[in-house]
Amino acid sequence: FHRSAADNIVFCFTNTSGYEFSVSETLTPLSELLRQISENQNVEIPLKRHTMYAYDNMAYRFICAVQPEYGCKFSVNQEALYSKSYSISRNETQRMLEHIKTLKPHRARDSISINYARSVVLHMTEPLAMINSTVQQTIEKIAERQKLVADFHNDEEKLREILMKPIKLVHWKIETDTRIYCKACIVETHYRGDQRLQFVGITPNVMDEDPFVVRDVTYLKKDENGKYFCDNCDQNYKKAVNSMWLVSFTEEKEEEDVTVATDLKEKLNKRQGIEQQIAVNQKLKTELELERDTIVKASTKFAYFLNLYSIAPYNDATEKYLKQLIDKEEKMEIDDKKRKSYEQLLGKYLVEKEVLSKAVKNAPADAGGVQAADVIEIVQDLKSLRHYGKDIEKALVAAQKANFGDSEEDLEYHFHPFGPRHRYQQCQRKYENVLKKSWNYIVG
Repeated sequence: FHRSAADNIVFCFTNTSGYEFSVSETLTPLSELLRQISENQNVEIPLKRHTMYAYDNMAYRFICAVQPEYGCKFSVNQEALYSKSYSISRNETQRMLEHIKTLKPHRARDSISINYARSVVLHMTEPLAMINSTVQQTIEKIAERQKLVADFHNDEEKLREILMKPIKLVHWKIETDTRIYCKACIVETHYRGDQRLQFVGITPNVMDEDPFVVRDVTYLKKDENGKYFCDNCDQNYKKAVNSMWLVSFTEEKEEEDVTVATDLKEKLNKRQGIEQQIAVNQKLKTELELERDTIVKASTKFAYFLNLYSIAPYNDATEKYLKQLIDKEEKMEIDDKKRKSYEQLLGKYLVEKEVLSKAVKNAPADAGGVQAADVIEIVQDLKSLRHYGKDIEKALVAAQKANFGDSEEDLEYHFHPFGPRHRYQQCQRKYENVLKKSWNYIVG
């Protein structure tokens, strides 16, 4: 309930005839519960005569029992006891209604907004878990691809080291000087087809000759006595003289290795593709983190709203009560299904309690004021998120159905600050009619 409902709370105690229609054992745990609420939420719910009413349904059971189909008989003293029970219960009811008439009506919309905020906090855990999981997976993908990029960089460096290979180019030139050579030691080399192209620069008509013949000669040398000799023929050489020579010379240079260049290009293309994927993943990661922060902020606002305005974010007595029921069923050893259902309910409650406790604990004091009318606006913002808006919408629909019904109209009705007046008036008239009939019955 919203804390504004605290003044409108009354406590009705049943089966009190055995205690002279007074409050007995129940008062101790109730006082402790209200003390905790006062301490934790700073909400005072008084336990005074005007808030406590003791009843018994003995008279109702008596009326049922004396019906013709049952035919139960009672002594005069017993009937007097039932009559006394009826009179006391009627007076207590009359006293309670007199008190209620003096109270300012509680705005149900405020308590509905509390319950909706609580439900939203619980239902937001699944989308948050999904986003966290996706963010983590995206981070892992980025790390994997960054490692691949680093590996490609290493491979590229190694390929660049062997990309350029040294080659020797043979060039030809014509030298004009008189030289003596051995005619018997001439070695001819024949160049055909495209092999002749290397000579075009120095012999334009080379393509007219097929084959083009290049002669390699052994020059004659002189000994210490000034006589010619041939390295091959010695003194048996055949002397010849020429003044124009086709001479080769070698030029060393580097050029790209075609195979290595192809491998390097493939590596570069793959690396660039992976880097583009990393950029996409980085963008997705940033967007998901922003959505996660938006959901966390919304949950924080709801938790702040819960903590600030609710009498209690969750029913702390539920856990003890369920444990008592489980313990009772274990001792009785009659209905194992009932015990298991209590255990399942306890497990679900503990999960919800943990979620709400963390949310309320982590809600900062400066989370920003959130009123009942703000809840619907925050919800619409969450539903418009790009990546997980649909998942959040499903979660919010579940929260909405748990509190209001199936339609957006129902949700809007509960949170619109100026909700449909005619619906309010209808509810007001129904309430007044019921109250009037109950009052007429009680006062006779």
